Amino acid sequence: KSPYEGMEPAKRCAYEEEPHEMWGVGVAENNAPHQKVTNAAFRLFMEGKGMALLGTTAVDRSAFMPNEDFKKFPGKVYQFKPGLSPEQKTAAIQEFVQPDITGGWMDVMRVSEQMSDDDTGITKYTQGDDSRNLNKTATGISMIMSASSLPIKEVIQHIDQDWIEKIVGEVVVWAIKYMSTETVTKIHGEEAGKKWEQIKAFGKTSFIEWKATGTASFMQK
Repeated sequence: KSPYEGMEPAKRCAYEEEPHEMWGVGVAENNAPHQKVTNAAFRLFMEGKGMALLGTTAVDRSAFMPNEDFKKFPGKVYQFKPGLSPEQKTAAIQEFVQPDITGGWMDVMRVSEQMSDDDTGITKYTQGDDSRNLNKTATGISMIMSASSLPIKEVIQHIDQDWIEKIVGEVVVWAIKYMSTETVTKIHGEEAGKKWEQIKAFGKTSFIEWKATGTASFMQK
């Protein structure tokens, strides 16, 4: 016979409850779409910056020597065919300036970053970042930190209520049911054995109540 038979199973603890999801959803799953958007936007941002800073060039190959490779680098010397006039040499190479369109991608990354903070519940303030945007007074900073901590407070409440309090309760139930007075006496002495015998007689709900304080400690800090 299992010693756990008849005991209520421990309740699941989810970071964020989601219908039809046994364990809910966590930080990684909540942040996945925003991470993909940010990765794609950053790649396009860097590509756009490269195009805008380096530009593009059009050349007339007929004006150059056959062995010209057209690779650009500092101190580059182009090999023109003999006999070309300065005007022909100027017309053989045409530089084009590409417009810088990366500002739009910056907006995409900012929006995705904000949505990531909202969906994961882990804001920059709770990580100690983005201090330049904090209010400069102690009261203002306290208000902002308290507001940014609310999503994490809910998560810690899940852990307190669904895991810690539940597990402690089940351990006490198990101990009262299966730990004998003789065992307690051998381990802790005669006085502890007498107290344990009284506890077993009264039962769990008659002598103890407990409450996990992780949420309260977190909000104080």
